[in-house]
Amino acid sequence: MDFFLAIPLSVDTSTTKQDLGIHHMILQMLSFAVGFFLFDKDLKLWSKQRTESHTRPSVEQAVLEAIDGLIKGIYDTSRTILGSLHSTNIEGQMEVFNVMPKILNYGRYLCNINCNLIDHSTLISLAQCISDTVSTQGLNLHALQEQARHFNQTVSLSLGLGLFDIWASLYTDEAAYPRGTIIRIDELASSLKKTLECVGLRKRTLDYLALATLPNTHGTDRGGISELGQELEHLLSGRSEQDGAKSSRHIGSTFLVVELSLLSLPTDDKLLEMLAKEFIDMATAMDNTSLLRVVPYKHLLWFLESGKVPLSLTSRMHVQWLYDVCGLREQAQEVRPQRFIQSST
Repeated sequence: MDFFLAIPLSVDTSTTKQDLGIHHMILQMLSFAVGFFLFDKDLKLWSKQRTESHTRPSVEQAVLEAIDGLIKGIYDTSRTILGSLHSTNIEGQMEVFNVMPKILNYGRYLCNINCNLIDHSTLISLAQCISDTVSTQGLNLHALQEQARHFNQTVSLSLGLGLFDIWASLYTDEAAYPRGTIIRIDELASSLKKTLECVGLRKRTLDYLALATLPNTHGTDRGGISELGQELEHLLSGRSEQDGAKSSRHIGSTFLVVELSLLSLPTDDKLLEMLAKEFIDMATAMDNTSLLRVVPYKHLLWFLESGKVPLSLTSRMHVQWLYDVCGLREQAQEVRPQRFIQSST
């Protein structure tokens, strides 16, 4: 290889492209070989660290095992490619030589992860990068692609991202309602004084919000609802503790725990209906709680009466619960989270 690299480029322009190709190919092979040497050194450190690491919670243990599998896959694939150089059409494998140094670098990052203090935000980014790289068109790294896919899925589900993907992909916002009016009415209702009259008014507000956000496919008359909204907004403005500015709405831990018990129920419609009513009563009696947040459960009661609960409604309830439990704020027209939460041990 040293001999070929020392050959000067030909002054004959007709062969320059060919000469450059040979030099580039040799450099890529050298980069691959050096990358594998460094990866092998880091792999020994990783093996030692895994042997000495403490017992981890089951979720993190699954992540560490997925890392083990992917590191082994990178090692085995690299050894196979290097071992077959003498019998392989090297020019036909140039795409592999271009990509493998990147994969080996990702493998070195994996080997240097602290088993006892996993940086989940880095790990999720790394998982996506590895999946994208090994899926490059033209590569025949099928075994490594499968291991990268398993690693990506394991990391995603362990952090909750997989659940976001599952439920968000099923959720569709079909209602065409005036968002500004809806949000303003919700803010006014959340800042009502804690009186018996105001609890009744909050229940009335919830009924309006549920009607206004009902998907168009269910034949809602938008004209009458719009007039009802204007009347309700005027009524709330005179009784709320704020003048319509953003209120300090929050979702408490008790609220989320009760909601989780509701979401985890088996398919028992009667029990589900009873708990949904109790959940709505609890929410309307609480101050500084967004009623818009409870709307899907009002829809749930209506759909239970009709005998069929659409999957889009179920997914909506799961998505908003995941957002709140992870401390994420849902953006307008956006269902996916903008950042990830590190799981606590």
